[in-house]
Amino acid sequence: MEFLLGLLDQTNKGIVSFHEDGRLSFASLSFTEITGYSAKEIESVDVWRKLLFPDPIYRDFLSSRWDEKERELKSQRSFKAPTIETRMLTKAGSFKYINLTRIHYRETINYLLEDVTEQKKIEEKLIESENKLRLFVENSPAALAMLDKELRYLIVSKRWYADYHLTADDVIGKKHYEIFPDIPERWKQIHARCLTGVVEKAEEDFFLRENGEVVWLKWEIQPWYLSNGAVGGLIFLTEVITKQKLANLELETSEANFRAILETTDTAYLLLDTELKVKSFNHLAGIYSVALFNHQAKIGDSLPDSVTPERRTVIKEKLSEVLKGKPVEYVSQVQGPDGKDIWIFNRFLPIKKSTDGAILGVMIATRDVTSQKSEEIQRDRLISDLIQHNKELEQFAYIVSHNLRAPVTNIISIIDALSDLTLSDSDKTQFQSYLLLSAKKLDEIIGDLNFILKSRKEHTEQRETIDLNEIVNQILSSLDTDIIKSKIRFEMDFSKAPVIQAIKGNLYLILNNLISNAIKFRDLTREPIVKLSSWIDKNYLILNISDNGLGVDVEKYGDEIFGLYKRFHPATEGKGLGLYLVKSMLEAMGGRINLRSKANQGTEITLRFPLNTETYSA
Repeated sequence: MEFLLGLLDQTNKGIVSFHEDGRLSFASLSFTEITGYSAKEIESVDVWRKLLFPDPIYRDFLSSRWDEKERELKSQRSFKAPTIETRMLTKAGSFKYINLTRIHYRETINYLLEDVTEQKKIEEKLIESENKLRLFVENSPAALAMLDKELRYLIVSKRWYADYHLTADDVIGKKHYEIFPDIPERWKQIHARCLTGVVEKAEEDFFLRENGEVVWLKWEIQPWYLSNGAVGGLIFLTEVITKQKLANLELETSEANFRAILETTDTAYLLLDTELKVKSFNHLAGIYSVALFNHQAKIGDSLPDSVTPERRTVIKEKLSEVLKGKPVEYVSQVQGPDGKDIWIFNRFLPIKKSTDGAILGVMIATRDVTSQKSEEIQRDRLISDLIQHNKELEQFAYIVSHNLRAPVTNIISIIDALSDLTLSDSDKTQFQSYLLLSAKKLDEIIGDLNFILKSRKEHTEQRETIDLNEIVNQILSSLDTDIIKSKIRFEMDFSKAPVIQAIKGNLYLILNNLISNAIKFRDLTREPIVKLSSWIDKNYLILNISDNGLGVDVEKYGDEIFGLYKRFHPATEGKGLGLYLVKSMLEAMGGRINLRSKANQGTEITLRFPLNTETYSA
């Protein structure tokens, strides 16, 4: 027995033996190498089964498989021991695939283990590779077929079935010449050459079907190889281009009729076939292609591949609509050779067959509309300015009618009271003090209005590149006393957008107001924290300021948040001008402000600055 165990240890097979009562008899070294368990750890057949096959359902399944295998072998009068392939859990926690043989010998039950994990992995990879190949071929957008050396079909793409009006029952396992008996002799000779290892293809070719139909094809034939390097068969890649060919012939006929008109117009014209390749263009289109896209238009070029990458997706979408028979019009903005923006009006029209409306190609007409577009932009800006100024007039009318009325009414009433000659000296003194207070209040309101008007005029100043870290640190330095007193902590991250194009004075006032508010309206029950960050979102620079202060009930005061003289924390001094000024100055620069807040939780303010300064109203 020791001799046999020694021989087994020289192979990749292990053996474990149990007495009839289930006690371990012995386990070979190879068994330990395969499973990771030593003989001491395998006390009995039950322990062995639980360790290597922990799932009780799976253990029962294995036992039933062995019994079934034994019955099968007995029915065949075979003396072979039953062997099954199974998966086993090793001591290391990994699974191995093994061929497990059960042998009854005298008063013992013996199990022979053969590690086939690597072989199983190879088989799985092979199956996976075959499945991927089949999936690739069957779902290929092209008409593709894989044949053996006898030109019997092995795998066929769905497009192949569709193009040649076939089904799987018609094709798989059958010879190519059975399915296409009318293939010309010259193609059979090509197939023979390709079976020797040659690759052949044709951009345009045709053959005559038995029913007289002419079929135009674009094709390529390649050999595929076995693992020993021998040719295993051929791969056919074809595209039926009969419709395109007939359409191109008709398009070429009609092209001459367009030529005289196209060369005498102020519009650039481009003619495409159904494959979106350039068939013709007039002189002006050639000039446009060089001036706008730095690409000389050429016959046969694919238009989507000729334009810049950022315009390619849009062009493809538009042309896709046109090929469905739908005209498309739109205005695009491109950069000219001098760096200035140029506006182009584009009209894409389908060229249709007069008899049945079939699409023969696409006509593209483009025209420079920069001057008209500039006038339109200027008009829109003027309208926007008028709307903004109208809003400002309405706001000031409200201020004059409400905020100025009270002190003026008080002054008139006091002056009227002072005209009473019967007033005592003490009453006169009292009324004079009231008059002084009303006058000061009136002067304060007028001063506020003057400051608001001044801040609105300043947005016409020159914009400059401003370092956000630098300007925020300047503001923090000016508020140093309040920051030290409040023990407030600032966290800043401007790494994603470190600089901004803005009017420095306006930006300083905006940030100073918001940071001052965060300090002023901090929550005294917790450590105050203010976070500032910036990033780019499409055409805007986003500046975000958040705090964990007192906050405000937005649902309750939503419409009044940015109002003039609106205050929401009476216990803290202030005029209620800050947010109104911030919003006014930001909108004057084409920006937007958004405020999110919850009472006793904090406030988050998002400022959106347009990156293109031309969008500012100045």
